[in-house]
Amino acid sequence: MKGALLWLFSVFISVFGAGEVLFLHSPDSIEFRGHEQFKLSLLSDVLARIQGFSVRQTSDWSGMSVITPFKFAEAAVCVVLPGISGIDSDQGHRFSLETDEPLDETWHKMFMNVELRFAGQNQTFSKVTLGDEDEFQVEESEKLFADLTPAKSVDYKLKYLNPDVEVDQAFLNQVKYLKAIPNTVTEKVSPNGVPDIFWIVVPGLHPLADKYGPESKPVHEAKRLLADVLVQITDVFDEIYSGKVAVATVMSDAAHTRRYRRDAPNALTDFDLGEDDYTDDFPAIFNIFLWLSLAFIFSLIAVAISIIEMDPGRDSIIYRMTSNRMKKDN
Repeated sequence: MKGALLWLFSVFISVFGAGEVLFLHSPDSIEFRGHEQFKLSLLSDVLARIQGFSVRQTSDWSGMSVITPFKFAEAAVCVVLPGISGIDSDQGHRFSLETDEPLDETWHKMFMNVELRFAGQNQTFSKVTLGDEDEFQVEESEKLFADLTPAKSVDYKLKYLNPDVEVDQAFLNQVKYLKAIPNTVTEKVSPNGVPDIFWIVVPGLHPLADKYGPESKPVHEAKRLLADVLVQITDVFDEIYSGKVAVATVMSDAAHTRRYRRDAPNALTDFDLGEDDYTDDFPAIFNIFLWLSLAFIFSLIAVAISIIEMDPGRDSIIYRMTSNRMKKDN
């Protein structure tokens, strides 16, 4: 019996325990509450709503509410930590995460939310994957991090991480790059009223968890180190954007719990189904057709009723149209 319960618990964790999302900062107009499960596919819409965009899917998730519509975020910052289920931090508001889409797709949706609304308006898009020279990747509209150089030290007394070990050293180098981001942002970023997006990936925890185990002391030390750096990054972005910024940390352990399986592109055709493809103009066009149709139908009904109840006297249109024929027949 005990073995069966343990098996059921492990299955539950493998399906739903894929990580967590931690909202470290949001504008005063946004309030997070409860600990309802959060789907990764909702992240782009939640951040878009924090930035003041109209979205549809967040109505199904009750973990966030908009207190006032007068102070939305001008920037969204996401720090992605793949391969772990959480970090040791007492900051922010956390939700358990269900990884129901690839992380790159979430970034693409965030990018399109801003690009479609503010095309060519000097918005900042920055996607940075930290790592060594062969792993360091930068995709951005402005050359903010193209010449990013790592900090000289991590300013942290290491007890379990060993810089002489290749995996440990790779992670510590990523932390140095992460610590250098606040200075670069302070020097090069200036809010201009157009929403900005920053997507920062720190992949070094995944190899650490594979080598030492997810609950090992080196991994816990690495998590605490990252938690301290995230606080520094949050404070810098908060100061630059005067509080109008959303900072989230996404931790997805899908690689250690389950593989996300996407349907093949032609899988929907077997059931004669199609993917929804709506433009931003769909709500407006739908309402125009809906209310014009209702107005036409009710107008037609009103005209029909008025004609039916009309008195066929000498002053009515019915009398004038039929009076000549009536006199001719007589």
